[in-house]
Amino acid sequence: MQSGLKLLLFPFALLYGIITATRNKLYDIGILRSFEIPVKSISVGNLSVGGTGKTPYVLMIANHFSEKKIGILSRGYGRKTKGFIVVDETHASQDVGDEPLLFRKKLKPNCIVAVCENRKIGVQKLLNIHPEIELIILDDAFQHRRIKAGLSIVLSEYHKPFFKDYTLPMGYLREWKSGLKRADFLIFTKCPQNLTDENKSYYLKKTGSRIKDVFFSSIEYQTWTPLNYSVDSIKNILLITGIANPKPLIEHLQEKFNLELTIFPDHHVFNESEIAQIHQKFDNFASNDKIILTTEKDTVRLDKYLDANQGKSYPWYSIPIAISILDEKKFFNEIDYYVGKI
Repeated sequence: MQSGLKLLLFPFALLYGIITATRNKLYDIGILRSFEIPVKSISVGNLSVGGTGKTPYVLMIANHFSEKKIGILSRGYGRKTKGFIVVDETHASQDVGDEPLLFRKKLKPNCIVAVCENRKIGVQKLLNIHPEIELIILDDAFQHRRIKAGLSIVLSEYHKPFFKDYTLPMGYLREWKSGLKRADFLIFTKCPQNLTDENKSYYLKKTGSRIKDVFFSSIEYQTWTPLNYSVDSIKNILLITGIANPKPLIEHLQEKFNLELTIFPDHHVFNESEIAQIHQKFDNFASNDKIILTTEKDTVRLDKYLDANQGKSYPWYSIPIAISILDEKKFFNEIDYYVGKI
């Protein structure tokens, strides 16, 4: 952002920061009260608007506690419905949001996934319907002060760290950096594979005393999944994404493949015309060693088109991701201790 524009937006960012800080203070001193979840609960959130990659962390934690009865509650960003809904695989992403639908498709049946824009009401209804739930995971609820999780994890993207950012509208922070003190853990996400001790020390120094436990994590791309049929040899990829930050995936693929891009905004709702244009672009590739690749998160918004006759005739693939945390043993030992697994 240009310095002149930053200077122009500074008063608005200052006002926004004061308003959010005042609200937080009212909760901190008890004038405004938070609902404390009556079962073990973990919040996965961030200080900034979008792009830190919360979805795989929610999945990682849910899978780690897969022997327990788990509830996941999300706002259901981008859905066209309102209120509390328990998600099942027959829902469309427009009904419940793409992340909750992905949670439902990837997790065991003993994990109940629900959406509700009011987290307090959502938790209460979730526990009324399923009183056997032992652990609730809140997706993106760090600023939702009307409810208080027992353990709070905040994510910050390595290449866009919170300490180099500003509050809205000057930057992307939802509140002042001091809000981090409410969290138990901070995880820097999407770190380079060759992260040095020097870089780690710099990030720890810039984080300062705001939080005690800081972890670093990176993305691990998994084996691609053919959605319709597989191709023997792949040299050319048409990448289709509607996620907040496709840059790490693009850089990963460019190392080995010829890459063409069709990039949509985060949570983009695809339509039939766009799918036809994607297929037309794919048909114009000169090579036969080619596929259409998308992310797991995008797949739940593409399902109905990929199941249709036209979609079935094209080699669509999905690329799953996993998370690797440095000092993983310490991280899981600490959340195990809170949840009561050890």
